[in-house]
Amino acid sequence: MRMILIHKADEKSEAGIPPTLELIGTMGKLMEEIGRSGALLAAEGLQPSSMAVRLAFSEGKPTLTCGPFPGGNGFIAGFAIVRLESMEQAIQWASRLAETVDEVDIGLVKEPWDLGLCPKPEGQMTRFMMMYKLDKAHEGNPGFGSERIRKWTQDMLKAGVLVLAESLQPSSKSARLQFKEGKISVADGPYTESKEIVGGFCMLQVGSREEAIEWGSRFVKVLRDGKVEGNLELDICPLSEISSLL
Repeated sequence: MRMILIHKADEKSEAGIPPTLELIGTMGKLMEEIGRSGALLAAEGLQPSSMAVRLAFSEGKPTLTCGPFPGGNGFIAGFAIVRLESMEQAIQWASRLAETVDEVDIGLVKEPWDLGLCPKPEGQMTRFMMMYKLDKAHEGNPGFGSERIRKWTQDMLKAGVLVLAESLQPSSKSARLQFKEGKISVADGPYTESKEIVGGFCMLQVGSREEAIEWGSRFVKVLRDGKVEGNLELDICPLSEISSLL
């Protein structure tokens, strides 16, 4: 089964403070270990929400809000990573989801040169992550807007801008890891809503939910040891089949 680990932003990352070299190195080693196991499919971090925009749709009309954000509303139903020249282009693509979803957050993917690990290649385009959300009434309805979302991703694929697109299963099939007061707890879904800001994700191909939770626990421990501030939280969600989008 394919699972996605969604980790939340903390105060430091939202303030634009880069992670320490120690945290980068430790997280890199964990990703290498997951990669050697054959479980790693993709992993990306996001820039702070001060560099993001949010499109909220009402009766098919978008309202644009620039970050930073206090948090999100609704449930992440899916996402797409695209490679474009500007935020304006990302907004144009995301606006096509009007009348299909409730809200879209458009964030910038964190690149190696953003971390000071290498110089930015000349002429390099920007990668944007568009996370679309549904309210509680539609969360868990696999048919809601599926044809329009499939057409949306197919058009981005034909345009040569799509890097990755996935849809998530409902939160009733998810697990939430929380690190609080020195202990990691696991809470099964469904959840009332998700208000946290996404800091990044890691996609896995694993044999069981328990295996995903084990990797997720190690992920949280790396963040804890890296002195990430606040109560750590990580959602583990099963992904829908690729054929649901492409």
